[in-house]
Amino acid sequence: MFLEDEFGDIIKKARYGLGKTIDGVGEKVGISSTLLQSFESYEEYPNKELAYKLGMELGLEPESLWESVRESWFPQSPPLVNGIIHAGVCIKVLTFDYAYSNCYLIADTNTRDTVIVDPGGPYNVILKALEEEEWRPVGIMATHGHKDHIASLELIATGCKVPVIGNPVELDFQSLHGISDERIIRLGTLEIEVWQMPGHTPGHLGFLISDVALVGDTLFAGSLGRSYEGPKYYRILLESAERLLGLPPNTILLPGHGPITSVREETEHNPFFIDRGDAY
Repeated sequence: MFLEDEFGDIIKKARYGLGKTIDGVGEKVGISSTLLQSFESYEEYPNKELAYKLGMELGLEPESLWESVRESWFPQSPPLVNGIIHAGVCIKVLTFDYAYSNCYLIADTNTRDTVIVDPGGPYNVILKALEEEEWRPVGIMATHGHKDHIASLELIATGCKVPVIGNPVELDFQSLHGISDERIIRLGTLEIEVWQMPGHTPGHLGFLISDVALVGDTLFAGSLGRSYEGPKYYRILLESAERLLGLPPNTILLPGHGPITSVREETEHNPFFIDRGDAY
């Protein structure tokens, strides 16, 4: 597993979110637009001084941004024992070649009731994983409506005869139990807190089960998702992600792409959420 975003992705997402041009940022930090573009396309990397300047200009915490240049940080793995992260909840991660999206199977270890979160890969792969664990699907949850998160949603919902939980702004399926507010729901024996987390998309949802948060493309290890329509949703996206970082430090974060991380890891290492300075 590798980080979803490199240095170039991080500064590009911040620049896009702030509505700043390559020419404008380059002029502010004293480099050509050609050099800045080469950073964003992974062709070249800055020295520490320039990385700090870019961080200050783009509202990113400079030292954490420098970590991304050096590729010196990776989130420590949570304590996985046979897939059990916390008592009573078992998690299986399926990562698919298409867009390297993550699908999560979250099971009650006592009853084997299981929710499928963001089924963006092949139908047969997801069903096989359930069968191998002898887990019983009781519902599907979709953080948002992008294809790499819902590719097999309809097939699974129909084949397993389970409800779909998602925001109707994002999804339109016959079996959809639309949720456009915040509430606590039950699927089988699993109790799930539904959060509104707009920013990557207008109707993006997050799900909290015990002290495990399914965050979709709101936040990645060391980065965040791309904001919907740039500046229009960038502040909203940051606020959604910062809300996650208000959870207890040991809370496990399960992102839509890249490795599992935690509130503690992101608080200490994510350049978007430590200090944005005066970027706005």
